[in-house]
Amino acid sequence: MSKVLVHYAEIGLKGGNLGIFENQLIKNIKIALKNPSLQIIKAQKQIVISGKKINLAQLTTVFGIAWFAPVTMVANDQSAIAAAALKISKPRKTFAVRAHHNLEVALGDIIRTRKKIKVDLSYPQQTIYVKEFNNKALIFNQKIPGPGGLPVGTSGKVLCLLSGGFDSIAAAYLLAKRGARVDFLHFHVFPDGKKVLASKIMEIIKKLTTLTLSRKLFLASYIPFQMKVLDLDH
Repeated sequence: MSKVLVHYAEIGLKGGNLGIFENQLIKNIKIALKNPSLQIIKAQKQIVISGKKINLAQLTTVFGIAWFAPVTMVANDQSAIAAAALKISKPRKTFAVRAHHNLEVALGDIIRTRKKIKVDLSYPQQTIYVKEFNNKALIFNQKIPGPGGLPVGTSGKVLCLLSGGFDSIAAAYLLAKRGARVDFLHFHVFPDGKKVLASKIMEIIKKLTTLTLSRKLFLASYIPFQMKVLDLDH
């Protein structure tokens, strides 16, 4: 069974309402992963996903995630941690250990001796991380960046005018990154909205909705407005 540690972004600075943000983030992770069999647990301002077939690429689309990492979970004792760390440490590369101070020293000495590799605390070629979670230890050697920001759904709803140009796409992205649930309004030149479904705007919507989690697109033809303007000119 695979396990992934999720480290969230600025919501860690929240006070008494932290749980609201955590729960929304977990909800959004479930939507993104589309795997109801996964187990998601939160503790100590961390989130761990457990299960089979965890789609890591989908986690890069979830606002609120600062970074995530595939991890090995072991008993929280030095021998178990050392065994797991030795498995993921790579030969012929300098390394550093990031954990609480006493463990850093002890674990670093074990890896250095067993693997015959050098310690480099300033510019290591690999870093072994150890974090505590629910009286267990999580060991990993990579952090995959997430998009950061706030979880979608924590800052209300907005309607974004989507023209199809870069500016409106960027605006929708940044609104969602601040936690807003974004719906879209598109003005078009067709007699009815059906032809819009075959235009590039739908491709843009499909890509944006993986980030915004929105499904609502409002279409409005501005032909009546143009006709009204022409009438006024006469």
